[in-house]
Amino acid sequence: MLVNLWGQPPGRATVDIDFGFAVTDWAEFDRLREELLATGRFTRLPQKEQRLIYTDPEQRFKLPVDFIPFRGVASERKPSPGRRKATS
Repeated sequence: MLVNLWGQPPGRATVDIDFGFAVTDWAEFDRLREELLATGRFTRLPQKEQRLIYTDPEQRFKLPVDFIPFRGVASERKPSPGRRKATS
């Protein structure tokens, strides 16, 4: 994404894979994540909302995958579950 969208070099090498998804809102991002989890090939990391662990049982490996939302949510910060805005 860095190279193709912004023309920036990727920087340091990492051990994960990054996927960017154009989503309208956080609900769409959550649905996408839940559908991936439902395949049985992904597991959740409680401390990292954007990261799932992909497991390939045939090849016997696990790989961290970061899901990066953009488009409608690119400039929004998703509130953490314990921090909800009060309405008046």
